[in-house]
Amino acid sequence: MKWAACFILSVITAMGCSRKEQVPKVSREEWAEVQSHFPFDGKNPESLIRFLRTEQGESIMSRRLLMLFSDRGIAVLRGATRVEASRIVDPEWHPEVRSRFGSIEGYPIIARGKDLGTATVAAKTADSLLDGKLYFISLDCLPDPGVALLFRSDKGSVTLIVCYECNQFDVYVRDGSGSLVHRGYSYFWNPLGGPVELVRLAKAAFPEDQAILRLKEETKQFVAVDLDN
Repeated sequence: MKWAACFILSVITAMGCSRKEQVPKVSREEWAEVQSHFPFDGKNPESLIRFLRTEQGESIMSRRLLMLFSDRGIAVLRGATRVEASRIVDPEWHPEVRSRFGSIEGYPIIARGKDLGTATVAAKTADSLLDGKLYFISLDCLPDPGVALLFRSDKGSVTLIVCYECNQFDVYVRDGSGSLVHRGYSYFWNPLGGPVELVRLAKAAFPEDQAILRLKEETKQFVAVDLDN
């Protein structure tokens, strides 16, 4: 593993691009407030769950998602009718690799995944991706992405360039004409210990890839708390 878990206080900002969509921000103070409720070291997650249900918590999560995906990106994910998976390499880490499948967002494709084209799969993955509490973590890690996930809808496309070793992805949002309108990036981690659908999606797309099959579907477990009862 190239990373050591180093939970540092930083705000991951969306990267600029041509014709970029305007997105709101999460302040450093708001970021710190969310992390102060994280159940690090096995602490009970009740504080985090309660905070995220407040008006302030919901507002912060909503803006964090917009920073990462933009309005158009969220609409694409919600309305996606097809998901395509590719095994990729980062040319900076692996300059010797040559691809006969072309590239996606500058990353050479070394294998195509199985068909994941149903709207049901896309909707389930979107529900997981649009869980705002996943994107308030920072790790000391140098990403070496291995999978690209492409979501398509009539509003455009969203491509995720995913490093499962670092739990990090880059986001590329394109409009219906193919123009890049937003870029974002973030680490992802479920502070309540549950699965992130990105892992299951990769395993479904590459059922014979041993490196993919070894990925853990869930993060560290914490005590479950039912605040509705």
